[in-house]
Order: sequence, then C-alpha cells, then structure tokens
Amino acid sequence: MNPKLEKLLEDRKKKLNVVSPAISNIHEKTVRVEKNQVAGEKEFYTKRGKYIPKGDLYHIHYTKDLEVYYMSGGEHNEQTKLIFKSDLQSDDFNYYNQLNKQETLKLESKATLPTEEDYSFGRMTRYFAKKTNESSSPFEVSADDFETSPLYDYVSLLWYIRGNKRRLFKYNRREILIASRTIPNIGKLLPDYQYYRSVKNVNPKQQVIDRLGIVNEQNENQQEPVTKELDVNLRRGSKRGIGRMKVNKKAFRRLSQSRRSGGSY
Repeated sequence: MNPKLEKLLEDRKKKLNVVSPAISNIHEKTVRVEKNQVAGEKEFYTKRGKYIPKGDLYHIHYTKDLEVYYMSGGEHNEQTKLIFKSDLQSDDFNYYNQLNKQETLKLESKATLPTEEDYSFGRMTRYFAKKTNESSSPFEVSADDFETSPLYDYVSLLWYIRGNKRRLFKYNRREILIASRTIPNIGKLLPDYQYYRSVKNVNPKQQVIDRLGIVNEQNENQQEPVTKELDVNLRRGSKRGIGRMKVNKKAFRRLSQSRRSGGSY
C-alpha cells in the first residue's frame, strides 16, 4: 500500500477514536446506563438534524445532576454520538425535570432514634449516606431519604440495642464490618453501645440501693425502711439519670456495724 495512503488512513482512524469532550463529561457524571434501546419512527435526530432510522439501537445516560442523554449505538463505541429526542414530552423523566426545574438532590443528616417497638425486638435498622467520589464523611439519614439522590453511596445495617452486652457488641461489630465494605469509615459514627438499654429495668430508688451494695440482702418490702434509715434524699434528675443523691454517712456506718454484729438498728 502507498505509504502516504496508509498514513492518511491511520490518521483518520485515530481521529475516529477520539471521544468528544462533551461525551467524556457525560460519562464522568453518569450514575446509570440503559443499553440496547430501539429507536422509533423519527424519534431521534442528530446534531445535523438528520433523523435516526427506525430500529437503530441507542443507549441512555442518567447523570448525577439529574440530566438524561441519548447516544447512538446499543452501547458506547468509537462511533457513538449524541442524539436528541424529537418530542421531549414523550420522555416522562426529562419532561418532568424541565417542568419543575429540579435542583440537585442534597441530603441532610438525620439520626433515627429507636422506638419502644425497636427495643422490644432488640434491634433497629439504621441508614447512612456518603457523597460519591468525594472524601467527605458519611452521615446518618432517615429511611425516607435513603437512596433518593444519585449523588451518594448508601448502606444500611441492623443495630442491636438490647440484650446480652457481650453478644450485642459482637453483632454490632459484625454489622459495621459488612457496612464498611461500601462506606469504609462508617465505624467512626457508631459508638459500641449507642442506644443500648439493659434488659433489667430498675427504678431510681432501686438504682441507689444497688449502688450501696445491699440489694441482695433484703426483699422489696424491706427496701423502704433501709432507705429511710440511711437518710437517702433523692432529687429529681433528667430522664437519662436519677439526679443527685445525698446519703447520711453516719447512718450508713451505724447500719453497717449493726449488720456485722447481727443486731438491728
């Protein structure tokens, strides 16, 4: 073959292999592709205004900024070019976006607190998101926001909140390990015993007696006199705790001496 002709053909082949900047940009933003779609009669036209023949294959790119792009060919190839819908209203997704001028869906952090029903089951489902292709930190989202925006990676996990503490720790560590395959640093958001509630429900007065170490020495009917003997004053606290307490130390010493001698106070 003539060297000049061979060079000309080679240069032409290289030009065909070059992907346009517009198509490259679309590929970078793409979150989903539908391949091997079949064109209808005068459904698409090229940049030059020529209709795509009925029966030709095309593919669709959905991007993270909620745009839709159509390209020739059942899937991407060297000759792929952008094509355009003749009737925008025939595409429900694109038409809806044009009417509503949708903005990019940005998610807000929202922690889901356990309900009493969750505690009865001993576990709850938690949902997390992280910006795709960014080094930003993950955050918790609501069940309603989960997987609603194409801008994020998502993962959900079971979180155990009641039962044997050692077993609960093991189960939650396992869930974090599985979830970290999707969002690597998710463990930083999850303290080991977050939302944990003991199986044993103890009222504030009983908590004081337990802390004094005498809970096992008397029954429920005896606890009130002992509390009076020790001159224990309970002050109203928050829902999370029992508030402050004040114990008469002299009364406590007299009661302890009485118990060691076998007498009563």
